[in-house]
Amino acid sequence: KRHHSKKSVIGHWLSLRCNPGAMKMNFRSLPTSWIFFITVMTVVLLWGWLSYQPEGEIPQSTEGETGIVLLDRLPILKSRDGLISCEFQRMGTLFQIKLDTTLQKAAAAIAEIDLLLKSLEKRISSWVPASEVSKINNKAGISPVKISGPVLELLKLSKTIHRETEGAFDITIGPVWDLWPFANRYDPLPTQRQIDDKLQLVNSLLLHLNKEKSSAYLSKKEMKINLGGIGKGYACKKILDLLKRKGISRAAIDAGGDLYLLGKKYLGPWIVEIEDPRNEGPFLERFLVSDLSVATSSDSKRFVVRNQKRYGHILDPRTGYPSSDLRSVTILSEDPIRADAYATAAFVMGSNQGLKWIETL
Repeated sequence: KRHHSKKSVIGHWLSLRCNPGAMKMNFRSLPTSWIFFITVMTVVLLWGWLSYQPEGEIPQSTEGETGIVLLDRLPILKSRDGLISCEFQRMGTLFQIKLDTTLQKAAAAIAEIDLLLKSLEKRISSWVPASEVSKINNKAGISPVKISGPVLELLKLSKTIHRETEGAFDITIGPVWDLWPFANRYDPLPTQRQIDDKLQLVNSLLLHLNKEKSSAYLSKKEMKINLGGIGKGYACKKILDLLKRKGISRAAIDAGGDLYLLGKKYLGPWIVEIEDPRNEGPFLERFLVSDLSVATSSDSKRFVVRNQKRYGHILDPRTGYPSSDLRSVTILSEDPIRADAYATAAFVMGSNQGLKWIETL
């Protein structure tokens, strides 16, 4: 065997680069281990050069590595398609945000979204004892409660939609909803007498708002507001407004199944797929969306089964029982708040009445 020093090997490699004609003669003189090392280093350098992207530029292809950045304990994920995403568990709902922008812009926006959702949870969630909505419920039949502008705005819109839907949408469903074992599926089903008793407390006309004093008042004791049919859409709208103020024009907001697709992704359109709430398999519908809200109400996620009968969590405020005519309703609208509430109302109305009502909008 011929002995090659490190210096002589480097000399051979340089000669190959400077004299291509000598490649055939000198290439075989390199040891196998060095040929492997040079090949690997060349591939690594080439890959690094091809994948390098100056900070702040939009990705030019779907190739690349994923990565995770921690922002105040919030994991921010950068996927292979260039989207930057983050998840929040707020208001009893999983919020998933996908942003098609730079990491710097995304990180700043996500930090503000986290603060926004925490603020909304403290204001409109009936599950938070100290929230403004909980304070209204606690003072039902006793005295008005001073509330903030955003809560007053949401309650006013809820009363408007109650009127538009002729009572199919009603945020005062709280007392009846609490009878059903959706929070604890081992509890018994309510009796007809219990439902009839609590139905007397369900009527948004008994919710009085005072714009001048910025207050809300439930006129009967034990009345209770539940914003589950409109709260996610409201949060979605506030996130959308925040992103626009931050100069972000391409994003997807998923608020527990209520979507808003802002603009178009750099690498293509947003694609929405509507699943069958009963069967896994092909999607019921698949379509492209841009600058629209897509809200779906169904009984696929929250329900109880008794004696082989399924009871979904969407209640008809007029009867106190779960609506069962439909499995799923999807509404497309430019307004995520109305999309959320309208999907709930149409689900309650059923197929015939719901379609007739939608055609009047």
